[in-house]
Amino acid sequence: MTTTPPVIEFKNVSKTFPSRDVTAVHDVSFKVQEGDLVIVIGPSGAGKTTVLRLLAGFEEPDQGEILINGNVVASNRKLVPPEKRGIGMVFQDYALFPHLNVADNIAFGLRKASKREKKDRVSRLLDLIGLPGIEKAYPHELSGGQQQRVSMARALAPKPVLLLMDEPFSNVDAELRTQLREEVREILKHTNTTALMVTHDQQEASEMADYLAILKDGHLEQWGTPHDIYCKPVTMFIANFFGGGMLIPGVVNGDMIESELGSISAPNTVKDGATVKLSVRSENIRLTANAHGVASIYQRRYWGGHYHYSIKLESGMMLQAAQDTESPFDVGQRVDVQVDLQDINIFEE
Repeated sequence: MTTTPPVIEFKNVSKTFPSRDVTAVHDVSFKVQEGDLVIVIGPSGAGKTTVLRLLAGFEEPDQGEILINGNVVASNRKLVPPEKRGIGMVFQDYALFPHLNVADNIAFGLRKASKREKKDRVSRLLDLIGLPGIEKAYPHELSGGQQQRVSMARALAPKPVLLLMDEPFSNVDAELRTQLREEVREILKHTNTTALMVTHDQQEASEMADYLAILKDGHLEQWGTPHDIYCKPVTMFIANFFGGGMLIPGVVNGDMIESELGSISAPNTVKDGATVKLSVRSENIRLTANAHGVASIYQRRYWGGHYHYSIKLESGMMLQAAQDTESPFDVGQRVDVQVDLQDINIFEE
């Protein structure tokens, strides 16, 4: 029985830029299966764009191998040029040809197709992106959102093995950005297109991705579904970076962890006497009124459907908590802070 190889495979890939004395990507390995949308995310300088450029063929790895559909396209022995990799690209600045109309922009990569085939393909893609009938329009006559849809159609026209997207929504306003990412994901799933996208927007990554690749200083810190990474971060960096986890100091005392939030059961993975950090998120915190509570309400903001509180612990540490709108707490009011053990991630320092 033969198994289908992953569409993308990075095998221990590293890339250094000597002129900047920077290792942009270090020993990165991952696989992407057919039809999956993987989003690469991380702070500035993490190596996100370098991963995309290595895959596209714009950069050459110093070590390791990059495979597309089981074929090596980059290693220290072989380098397949970008135009031979079967990749479509969607850029943040649309990159449409201003002197060509929409139909000619979309058909640009269909050099071997007949006029009839080009016309049919353009028509189908315009239907797919929700812009039928604009074949004769020019880029300057389109809105930013329309230009990005046309850019997507042009990338999909040759039926690429893989679609790469570099911050594709960064040049559109927030409301349109939300609409576009929903539409783009729907288009990718409708066409069963394998895609890798780079973004710095965590909400965008959470809503769109099948899998996330989180980078830090060129290292792949964690790979997984948005839910897995949000709920089970493997490092303190990820807990803090992805979803804004709050880190509370604690000390293991026997089978308990003592912290400003009180005592909780210690998992058997941490040693007695160890210093730990408890990672909690605002939606996991529950507040109850108590005149002798461990915290006080520092600030209250109404966020439509719930209140968002800043609470101040005795040490001065600030925590965030989201609560429903019933019986709101007043600024200055003392409260107890409760978090279920299952909602806490524990990191040993």
